[in-house]
Order: sequence, then C-alpha cells, then structure tokens
Amino acid sequence: MKSKKSRTKVPEAIESRSDTPVGELGQKETLMHYNAVLIEDLTSKMQLVIESMQAMGSRIDTQFEDMESRINARFKDMESRINIQFRDIEARFGDLRKYMDNRFLTLEGALRGVKGDILILDSKFDRLCPRIDNHDQRIAALEQA
Repeated sequence: MKSKKSRTKVPEAIESRSDTPVGELGQKETLMHYNAVLIEDLTSKMQLVIESMQAMGSRIDTQFEDMESRINARFKDMESRINIQFRDIEARFGDLRKYMDNRFLTLEGALRGVKGDILILDSKFDRLCPRIDNHDQRIAALEQA
C-alpha cells in the first residue's frame, strides 16, 4: 500500500520588501511577516558589516604583522651594527691598553735610568764640592798675594 506523502503548502511569493510601507501590504501579508522581512534585511546588512569588519580586521592584522616584522628586522640590524661597533671599540681599547702598558714600561725604565744618572751625578757633585771649596780658598789666597 502506498503511503500518502504529506504535502506542505509552499507559501506564495512574497512581494513586499523592506522598504514597502506597512499601508501597502497585501491581504496575504501580515505585519508579523513584514517585520520578519525587515529583520531579515537588517540581518543581511549586519552580516555585511560583520564581514567587512572581519576583512578589515584581517587586513589590519596583516599590516600590523608586516610592520612588526619590519621593526624587528630593523632592530636586529641596529643591534648587529652596535655589537660590531662595540667589538671594534673593545679591540681598539685592548690595543690602546697594550700600547700604554708598553709605554709605561719604557718610561719606567727610562725613569730608573734617570734616577741612576742623578745618583751618579750626586756622588760626583759630592766629590767635587770639597775640591771647589779648596779652589775658592786658593783663588782667594792668590788674589791677596
């Protein structure tokens, strides 16, 4: 036996739109149906706004990530340049320290030599002083004669 298929009644085409004034609704259209049409229209417009916002948000995210990437690259480049300059300064400072240490040792040796020369001259002067005093006495005696 064949079962009867229940047929649902297909609603007739609705001619009202969201901008149709309520007074112009036909007999088959109820206010509730009209409001449903308005809500559907608002819903589709809201969906467009949401999709636009999502697209804009996605674009902003992409631009932000791109900008962040460029800033990070520039920061790494600057950090690298600073590190190179810092290593160069450290190397130059090390060279300068070695040079100054060598100059200090040279000056220290020269100072020891000068001190030794002063001691030699001092001892020679100590030996010459009595002789000079003796010469002064002899010159004074010759002048009196």
